[in-house]
Amino acid sequence: LNSHQLFAKKKKTAAAPTKFQVKLLKHVAGTGSAGDVVQVTPAFFNNKLRPTKSAVVISDDEVAEEQAEKSAQESATNEMATKLQEELVDYVLSIKRKSGPDGKLFAGIGMKAIMEELQAVKPSDLWKGKRAVKVAEILDENGKKMRGDIKKVGMFGATLNLAKSIKVKLDIEIVGE
Repeated sequence: LNSHQLFAKKKKTAAAPTKFQVKLLKHVAGTGSAGDVVQVTPAFFNNKLRPTKSAVVISDDEVAEEQAEKSAQESATNEMATKLQEELVDYVLSIKRKSGPDGKLFAGIGMKAIMEELQAVKPSDLWKGKRAVKVAEILDENGKKMRGDIKKVGMFGATLNLAKSIKVKLDIEIVGE
């Protein structure tokens, strides 16, 4: 053996991949929420995510498949939302409630009551699911955003979020009984 061989640098062997993709099954603080695909180190996955059943390893093919499925579902939702938007453009939702002689309602009408009334009148598959239609804001007679519920008889408006980018303004008529 000569001295050159003793002090020669060792050749580096191929190290294990530093990070890999996992799909989170639960919300993990500082990492992401359920359904997210994130890059994590093997140690973090083995010591924290796998024992708590918070994540599973996912391949690039599975990620692409999931994305395609998600985009197909989103386009179907957008199609239904556009159809519903066309139906609601000139529609006036009429809600009957008990009121006093001066036109004040005995119980306020909030976003939930508006949605329930709309679901009864206009059935649609869009109402179901976790990404359901929501009332973004209630507008008074002048078109200004209201705080709280509708508490008197008259014409009002509401802005509905039908999908991510699809909104519609709905006219609401409150009729006293």
